[in-house]
Amino acid sequence: MKKFTAILISVFSLCVLPGLQAQSDSLTLGKFYQTWIIPEKGLPAISGIMYEMKDSAVLLSSSHKKMDYYTGNYDVSKVDVRKIHEIKFRRQGRGAALLVGAISGVIVGSVIGYYYNSSLKKDPSLTSSARTILSVSSILVVSTGMGILFGSLAAVKTTIPIHGNQAAYEQNKLRLSEYALKKTSSQLVFDASGNAYRTIFLCGKWWMAEDLRVTKYRNGDHIPILSGDKEWKQASGGAMCSFLNDTSGKISRAGLYNAEAVADSRGLCPQGWHVPTYEEWSAFVSCIGVNIPQESGTIISMKNISTFGAPGGYRSQEGVFSAEKPLSWQWWSATGADSSRTKALFQQSNDGSVFFSDAENGTGIPVRCIRD
Repeated sequence: MKKFTAILISVFSLCVLPGLQAQSDSLTLGKFYQTWIIPEKGLPAISGIMYEMKDSAVLLSSSHKKMDYYTGNYDVSKVDVRKIHEIKFRRQGRGAALLVGAISGVIVGSVIGYYYNSSLKKDPSLTSSARTILSVSSILVVSTGMGILFGSLAAVKTTIPIHGNQAAYEQNKLRLSEYALKKTSSQLVFDASGNAYRTIFLCGKWWMAEDLRVTKYRNGDHIPILSGDKEWKQASGGAMCSFLNDTSGKISRAGLYNAEAVADSRGLCPQGWHVPTYEEWSAFVSCIGVNIPQESGTIISMKNISTFGAPGGYRSQEGVFSAEKPLSWQWWSATGADSSRTKALFQQSNDGSVFFSDAENGTGIPVRCIRD
């Protein structure tokens, strides 16, 4: 029976894992995705390939052949964001995925059947009912079915809501860009330490799609990395650390910088980029945010801020970290409030509310860069 258990594990490995890998591979760049644009007010869906994303529209093509795009033999239609209720995507090749799954199931079932027949001869303790239940034909049917089932995972549709709202479109741009045939957010920018960052075009500006984690200023000078609470509290100049001093990046990849590092003339951001000012952050929040009525009045909320990156956490001026796991988003601005404080943006994870605060300069907060 140990051999039979091992065989069942191999079924899982060969049938289940490829399906799950196909699902996780559904965001690979450069692949075709069948697209359905569902208009507002129950109008018929528009299908095709999402060719490109514009500031306030989506370009849809009817061509499903890559060669057409190389030769220019294709047409695109423009769909205004205000007319889109939601957009659905599915990786092309559903039939092929099902066929591969079925063939894989037959092959795996045949292998299991062969070893099962061998085990019958060596293990007479199996009862006749067990022999009937575990017949070769049953194994083939089950394994083929599993192959088809998990092969179909590659063809599951992904739905992204827009609701005719420009703010929702901006919020989901990073996700949408993964499905566009012509990439508008695939540019990479490198910091002074050699780290690469994805970029995204939001609200008329190019932003880094990840928090800064550079350990050098733009001129190559190292930024002091302070892990101890006492040395962090007593820092007299620019300094940084990792969240919970975990340099593996498993908890958070973002670097936490004090305001002195942000204001240092040697520069944190790569050449051609800078830390956003308070005015630039305010314009971004106004563009991507949604007004949410609250008992205390109307506040700004960015419900889908997770598309802009994972929470980075922060470190107080005393050296205390915000929590065991980052629960909110925050970023420095380049605008000082007074001699001891600098304006920073905070985003709560529970309700999406956004507010600006004058943070103490010794606080460790993530940095996001915007292109000049």
